[in-house]
Amino acid sequence: MCLILGTERKSTGANASKVLSSSVVWCEFLSTALTACFRVYEIIPGGFYVRALGVLRSLALLFPTRLKVVPHEFSDRASFRSWLLDDDGGFRNTFTRDIRAREQVTAPFVWFAPSDDGHDVEDFLGGHDDTLAWCREFMSPRDEIKPNYPVADMMDDGYTKDHGYDYDLVVIGGGSGGMAAAKEAAVLGAKVACLDFVKPSPAGTTWGLGGTCVNVGCIPKKLFHIGSLLHESVRKDTPSFGIRLGEPNGASATDELSGIVPDPSTQMRWELVRENIQNYIRGLNFKYRVRLREKEVTYFNKLAKFTDKHTIEAVDKKGRSSLITAARFLVAVGGRPSPLSCEGAEHAISSDDVFAMEKCPGKTLCVGASYISLECAGFLAGMGLDVTVAVRSILLRGFDRECADKIGDYMVDHGVRFKRDVIPSKLEKIETGQTKVLFSDGTEEVYDTVLAAVGRMADTDKLGLESVGVETNPKNRRIIGKFEQTHCPNIYAIGDVLDVSQRDAHTLPVRVDKLLTFCFFWGTENSRADARCYPSGSLSCPSSFWWRQGGHGLSKCMHDCLYTDRIRVCGII
Repeated sequence: MCLILGTERKSTGANASKVLSSSVVWCEFLSTALTACFRVYEIIPGGFYVRALGVLRSLALLFPTRLKVVPHEFSDRASFRSWLLDDDGGFRNTFTRDIRAREQVTAPFVWFAPSDDGHDVEDFLGGHDDTLAWCREFMSPRDEIKPNYPVADMMDDGYTKDHGYDYDLVVIGGGSGGMAAAKEAAVLGAKVACLDFVKPSPAGTTWGLGGTCVNVGCIPKKLFHIGSLLHESVRKDTPSFGIRLGEPNGASATDELSGIVPDPSTQMRWELVRENIQNYIRGLNFKYRVRLREKEVTYFNKLAKFTDKHTIEAVDKKGRSSLITAARFLVAVGGRPSPLSCEGAEHAISSDDVFAMEKCPGKTLCVGASYISLECAGFLAGMGLDVTVAVRSILLRGFDRECADKIGDYMVDHGVRFKRDVIPSKLEKIETGQTKVLFSDGTEEVYDTVLAAVGRMADTDKLGLESVGVETNPKNRRIIGKFEQTHCPNIYAIGDVLDVSQRDAHTLPVRVDKLLTFCFFWGTENSRADARCYPSGSLSCPSSFWWRQGGHGLSKCMHDCLYTDRIRVCGII
């Protein structure tokens, strides 16, 4: 749908139209353009014209992807009236369905059209008063719109209370979502088991119960960020308040007398920070095991593999196996970092390794423009390290562009270097123990640490899903399903392992798993969460949350199109 505003003013140019905004938004899920444009006609820039055009221009500035203003100009009033009122070919006669348009004799003259030229008219808006009324409605809360969220259409999974299996529910994965589901199901009276087994990273890093978020994600990342922000604040802010911490570099009496207080000499001890954070995480690992026991959830530190739709083979770290049966299974194994595809990729570490490094990373190259790459680059730079980010194209693809650009500008201002339009083509260990990186543009540089953050793959390759008919996406190994249910009805999936763009939130798997267990054991079949309506977060410097199109949440335009009774130009929620 297109709404156009044009205005006739005294013109000195030959061109009869001027496009004030050319922003056009295409919503791929509808395959239609939702651009809004205005046209208003006036020849003398009087009060009515100035007021109407000013308001509409303000709306176009606020909503550039929805509104476009197209003013038209005539050299004199006679030309305008001839264009509008001529009995044979007057423009107002184009509006055959609206008598108001055919009776309009004054300016401004405003109508809707699907293109900038305005000839393919759709609807007549009106003059000055009607235009302002439309603007008020556009900006007013619209309580009459009632969301129409999707209702789950689930397949019968054959569950009965007297099923005869070992457990009502077996949760595979002890991360945020898996533990939330296991504990909630146990509270609802189900007999539940939870299996969790961490396969070492290529660099040999392992961790305890709690999943990615607790061990190698949100928790250590945020703690390192807190430390880096404190370090930066002490180094940058305290001199302005005359505070001296330790001996400043190059301090002199002259500096003090002149009112100049140099930056204090500060240093972060990586080994101490790492050890304290790891000790805190170990405490969380222990608490999670205690909470599972308190909820009477049976915990197995074993690797699961399906043998049939009601049976898994569980193997412990010593290679001993046993069979476990259940009426229902919930797969919540999350994902693991994708490796680099270049020669020498084994010399790079990932986000699974950086928080457990025994020595300080030193001069670091973060490969990738994802939120994980920027998060790690942010706290490493805040700790005073030399950090470079290799970016293939743009920062934070799929996220709000304005937020992404602001984060990039902030990081540059705070010492992070960006190497644009390149990817590593070769990594090579040199005699000093450092890594020499050859880039696609032919340049090369030596780093102490290369951290790869180029995406994640679901950790499903050893689950034996093919033996039970559960389909996965070959590109990322994520499980394909609908409303958390896979193609095998009694096997469900949640969180990063599910192929529904749930890649970067901690709270979403927790909330959805709780809803899922309510559906299992309270019969509330329609209690589902729509992953598209959750915001995405990035613990970058600065930390940011925003609506992300194609990830958690929708753009406001997409939300309007999905969850309102009809699509209207003024329907921005």
